[in-house]
Amino acid sequence: ATVHTELPEVAPISAFEGRLIQVASNLVSNALDAIDESGGQVWLRTRQEGDEVALVVEDDGPGMSEVTQRRSSRPSSSPRATAAAWGWG
Repeated sequence: ATVHTELPEVAPISAFEGRLIQVASNLVSNALDAIDESGGQVWLRTRQEGDEVALVVEDDGPGMSEVTQRRSSRPSSSPRATAAAWGWG
């Protein structure tokens, strides 16, 4: 896999560093799990959106089925079945 980063300077934010690292790590890990082992790509970006900072993780994996997309907004039905997999645990 190839991981691309676009991390321009953004405003400082108030957050729990450990939690933020955990969420980012889980998002990247999930993206790496989703891509094809023969050479998928993951993009990690930050950007300023007004007074807020966004962290965006994208991959070129096959995506989720419609059913999985509907279920994915409910932590209790995560494909990994743990809140920690979402960065919430």
